[in-house]
Amino acid sequence: MWGFIFFILISFQSPLAFCDGQIDSPPIVDWLAQAQEGPPHGQETVPVEPPSPPVIPEHPPLLQDSIRRQILARRLSLYFVGKHTSAHLPAFLEILESHFRIEKRIESALIDDGFSPWRIFHNLPDIRGVLFNHTNSDRENPLLSQRTLLSHLEQIERNGTRQSLPYRRVRRAINNLEIWLDRYGSTYPEKLSAYECGFDPFGDARISLNKIDLFGFWSMMAFLLILTIGFLYEWKRGALDWE
Repeated sequence: MWGFIFFILISFQSPLAFCDGQIDSPPIVDWLAQAQEGPPHGQETVPVEPPSPPVIPEHPPLLQDSIRRQILARRLSLYFVGKHTSAHLPAFLEILESHFRIEKRIESALIDDGFSPWRIFHNLPDIRGVLFNHTNSDRENPLLSQRTLLSHLEQIERNGTRQSLPYRRVRRAINNLEIWLDRYGSTYPEKLSAYECGFDPFGDARISLNKIDLFGFWSMMAFLLILTIGFLYEWKRGALDWE
């Protein structure tokens, strides 16, 4: 019993002794001073770069806003057949606004990636089908819900247009040739390969007539003579008479 009381008194005496100065207080680490002094000698701090803002390209639109809204409204009305009441109007307007904003963002990103604006303009109906409809065409309502459209807009604003699901869907459709878009000055082996003549071209087609020698000149004259004889023969037979 007395031993336990003695242990309690010793335990309370130590912190009191620190405060009275009878026992040296433990050293207190000045963390603020160390932070101001910098890292230890020989160690370098790596600067932390702030996160880069999302990339959302913006280009002049291919359609006026009023015309785009009219086209999108006509397309959207096909999915609201039998729902032309005032109760369905708010949902119609919300989806229309989401379609309008998503299409402009995707259109600007495609132009920024070098795709031909002319091709984009003429393929807008197919692009809208990829952006606003489910990939499964067997669904009773193939139109994407307003909740899904809002999540797509959030992805664009948070991560950038190219990192969003609607843009990736459009690029997948382009890669699968479901949407035919080409870039400015784009070349590929099939485009550069020989056609019609059946063999690869050689030399330069832009040859000055001054470089043609006498043999080449008379060869052209003989060719023109053969054409003239054939023309006179057909004329004599009456093949050129108009009936």
